Amino acid sequence: MPLNAPAADSAPPDETPATGPAGTAVPRASRALVALATLAFALSQANLARLLAPLDPSIFALQLAFTPEAFWRVVDAWGPTGVAVYRAHFTFDNLHPFLYGAFGYLAVSRTRLFPRSAGRLYHGVLLALPVAGLCDLAENGIHAWLLAHAHGTGGLLVPLSGTCSLLKWGLALFFTLALAGRLLVVLTRPATRPGPPAPPIP
Repeated sequence: MPLNAPAADSAPPDETPATGPAGTAVPRASRALVALATLAFALSQANLARLLAPLDPSIFALQLAFTPEAFWRVVDAWGPTGVAVYRAHFTFDNLHPFLYGAFGYLAVSRTRLFPRSAGRLYHGVLLALPVAGLCDLAENGIHAWLLAHAHGTGGLLVPLSGTCSLLKWGLALFFTLALAGRLLVVLTRPATRPGPPAPPIP
């Protein structure tokens, strides 16, 4: 075989793999998919932050309200203009959970940051943001329903919404810490020294 001939099992040019943190190949298609999901999530997050920036008290005060009194106190502080801003943001926020859920799932399943051998940790991080997204959608639905009804209503819905919000942020924090910790391990891992060069073929 000529010395410059490609190996039979080499990847085609359009599927060139990169070496992942665990030393295994990450296909180019997977890297592109993760990059696209990351970009979509980041742009959506920035857009929501821009839309909700004028609200005072902040959005967190409403999300983490556990009594009808606390919920409607925030609504009163916002006034009609703030409530209109909050209602308008649902157009984008009802899509946002799908974007960050996809980002979280792909960042774990399509990279080698979290080896499948990690077992419960792998599956916990894999599902953290998709489950957080379900909580987010439930929270949005409850808030939209409350704002469409009489002032002061809420009953059990407000604490239910607050619980969904708390779970959402808890799962997001868990994912962020797990991802940051894993990246720190990968980036500080000593580089593997290459072995001695192969002898020339006579």
